[in-house]
Amino acid sequence: MGNILKLFLPVWKKAITLGWPVALNHVFSTAKRTTDMLLMGFFGPAAVAAVGLGDVWERLVLRMGTGLGTGSIALIAQETGKGEGNSPLVLSQALIIGVCAGIPFVVTGLLIPDILIRILGAEEHVVLLPAQYLSVVFCAAPFRVISIIATRSL
Repeated sequence: MGNILKLFLPVWKKAITLGWPVALNHVFSTAKRTTDMLLMGFFGPAAVAAVGLGDVWERLVLRMGTGLGTGSIALIAQETGKGEGNSPLVLSQALIIGVCAGIPFVVTGLLIPDILIRILGAEEHVVLLPAQYLSVVFCAAPFRVISIIATRSL
């Protein structure tokens, strides 16, 4: 039993050290959605539907941030493995790309959130609340993307 612990304990320590930022990111992502739904529950079914419809589009931001974060992990790992010390430069470039990639979401959230909600088949009297929610979520997109990249790149 002692030999097994000696073999696996270092591996588990390394796995936890590498995995905690990703796990924390998922916890925060789930907490955000849960909090949105809980708060909207106080305002009634229309508000819950608004979050549900807006969340469909918000997942694009999440997936983009996750993809950029995964790419930054790979590039930072390569730079760290080379030992050339370019990891901070790679991270800063990934964060700048994340901000730039989030800007179209801000523009979309300000200009056409109602059209995006209508595409999902929402009736006219339902469109206002989800469009407002989507505007707020899309305006936060650059910050959301850089937080995902930063969390994954730790």
